[in-house]
Amino acid sequence: MEASIQSLSRVHDQLGRLLEDHQLALIHGDLEGARRLLARFADGIRAHIRHEEDVLLPVYEERVKATRVGDPETLRDEHRQIDRALRKIEACTTELNREGGTWEGSVLRLLEEQYRFKRLLKHHNDREDRSLYPLLDAACSLDERRDLLREGPGP
Repeated sequence: MEASIQSLSRVHDQLGRLLEDHQLALIHGDLEGARRLLARFADGIRAHIRHEEDVLLPVYEERVKATRVGDPETLRDEHRQIDRALRKIEACTTELNREGGTWEGSVLRLLEEQYRFKRLLKHHNDREDRSLYPLLDAACSLDERRDLLREGPGP
């Protein structure tokens, strides 16, 4: 097992690919595939956020003098924003075939909503990559990092 908290950046990448696959399924008219991929993405990101909030952030708050970029409350607030935006996307996807108008127009509106979501997610992931992960790596021993990673859902 790699013993760097920064390895969690790979989870961001894997989740990003799932969201992209969901969008491609939408574009190709595969509504069931799009729903299935969105559910996998949602489960993955929620597990990742729970790991950060329940395992990583408490250690981070205890050991690291956070900078403005890595303020734990800012990270938690962004997690809440991500969850709210994701719930909206899930609802839009669930209702997709029941909306009035054309399939293309409905998909376009959903993709526009997802564009805003992806910008929020990128901003948040960049914040974690610049602060939470490297500072936590520096503040913990090799064994502690292994334990922190073991407690998570994994990449």
